[in-house]
Amino acid sequence: MRIVLATNNARKRVELQRILAGLDVELVPMGELGLSSPVEDGDTFEANALLKALAASRATGLPAIADDSGLEVDALDGEPGVFSARWAGTRPGRCCSGSMRRCRPGTSPALPGHLRRMRAWTRFAVATRSSTISGPR
Repeated sequence: MRIVLATNNARKRVELQRILAGLDVELVPMGELGLSSPVEDGDTFEANALLKALAASRATGLPAIADDSGLEVDALDGEPGVFSARWAGTRPGRCCSGSMRRCRPGTSPALPGHLRRMRAWTRFAVATRSSTISGPR
């Protein structure tokens, strides 16, 4: 079975091929099919994964798998969140290096323990032309 991998990230392709080893699955990166990445304008990781999987499936007629991932850092008020990949200064008023100085010992007052937490999120979605699967929540 051919499945579109809705990314051009070579490391993700290798990772997913390893996970799917032993199954009759051929992962085809979207770039090999002439597709470009859609705008990721969802407000959650799940929404962006679904957006990418649906766009790839609808464009090719093949099933597609996509992911979206990022970090939420308590000391940065939950930033960068869904903007993790493009957070380093691409949004007005955002400065990755300035924000990271808030997290480095010795460059700012000590952070209380509850602000030293972060979460790494990954959401996957699988889509066909007529249905989607995402999760878990």
